[in-house]
Amino acid sequence: MPYTARHAKLDTPTARKKLSPRHAPYWDLVSETCSLGYRRGSANKSGTWLAKYSPQDGNKRIQKKIGAADDLLPADGVVCLSYQQAKAKAIEWFPIAAQISTGALPRRGGYTVKNACDDYLKKLEGYSRSVRSTRYSVNANVLPVLGGIQVEKLTRIQIEQWHRDFVQKRTRKPAHGLDRNSEEAVRRRKDTANRNLVIVKAALNHCLAEGKVACTNFAWKWVKPFKGVSNARTRFLSDDEARTLVNHCPPDFGLMVRGGLYSGMRYSELARIQVRDFDPISGTVLVAQSKAARPRRIYLDDEAISFFQSVCVGRSGEAPIFIQKSGRRWEKDAAKGLMAAAVRSANISSTTFHELRHSAASRWARLGLSLAEIATQLGHADVRMTQRYAHLCQKTLADKVRAMPALGIFNADPELVGAATIQ
Repeated sequence: MPYTARHAKLDTPTARKKLSPRHAPYWDLVSETCSLGYRRGSANKSGTWLAKYSPQDGNKRIQKKIGAADDLLPADGVVCLSYQQAKAKAIEWFPIAAQISTGALPRRGGYTVKNACDDYLKKLEGYSRSVRSTRYSVNANVLPVLGGIQVEKLTRIQIEQWHRDFVQKRTRKPAHGLDRNSEEAVRRRKDTANRNLVIVKAALNHCLAEGKVACTNFAWKWVKPFKGVSNARTRFLSDDEARTLVNHCPPDFGLMVRGGLYSGMRYSELARIQVRDFDPISGTVLVAQSKAARPRRIYLDDEAISFFQSVCVGRSGEAPIFIQKSGRRWEKDAAKGLMAAAVRSANISSTTFHELRHSAASRWARLGLSLAEIATQLGHADVRMTQRYAHLCQKTLADKVRAMPALGIFNADPELVGAATIQ
């Protein structure tokens, strides 16, 4: 079985020095058929970069030496190659390897950005939960401008122009009543442009790595995203605002809102959970299906436990906890417009349903939960996604430190203190 990046870190000389010397290479998968390899030599000798093309249809596997690694000498792109330089050379070679292995020439002249996006979306189908939103972004934002351009003729200027124009020429009115020329509206468009740029780069890298096109011009590699636009100002509801909002919701939707405020669950998670997922003994609710595909248990406070008990009492375990007035499940667009109407009625500032999740997390932070504990409640893989609540945790930390007993240093002999000051 080939070694992947999970098993062997190859991107720095320091990481590679930790690998055991051996003849068999350590492999880093570039795609399902293409790999970059590193053969570790002795302590006083540089390692070697290799590339391998392994077709899954039974054709011949091909392997090639690319060059020496920058283990002892600095990378120069010719004699000694860094990880990124070796990977770029390997990607250039993969179409040639595909031709040698299969006997088929990589497509030239007619392979467009649309072809690359179509192939990339096919790859995502079956195992990526984001394929639907990715396809929408491709069709709406990428193909109208870049779709007809041949990959071999695509230039950096074309991509950068498309990236900038996405921000400048956007005509759709931003959501939540924002002025389209406001600083926040521009930030959102830049953030969306960056996410579309990531899709374009991924599609083009995929077609190149799979040998779908023979191309040595990596125009997209040098296009830089807008900086400092990914961190939106996170909206937190105060406890008073939360109570007011619930009181101005329709009764069935109000239950969903309360569930979000108590548990920090997403709308889709609240719509899916069943009565059997709530455990009144442990005071938890199980989220079996989540965005990250990792089940988690959310711990509830006493008020939340009482709320879930009142909603679940006398109902079968397979029944959804939250249902509409009509008795139907809450589907994706079933609550469309209800939050905006409740916010207007409650006369509070603009709030989305997802911001109930932020509000729950901010309340936990104010009440003393650590970032790691909040990340566990929300289902984050680590605390990086939870850093937006750090300033709230800092206040809790300050309160805890100030509540600690004093050391009693002020009871020291004043003459000694004075002597130490004079010295």
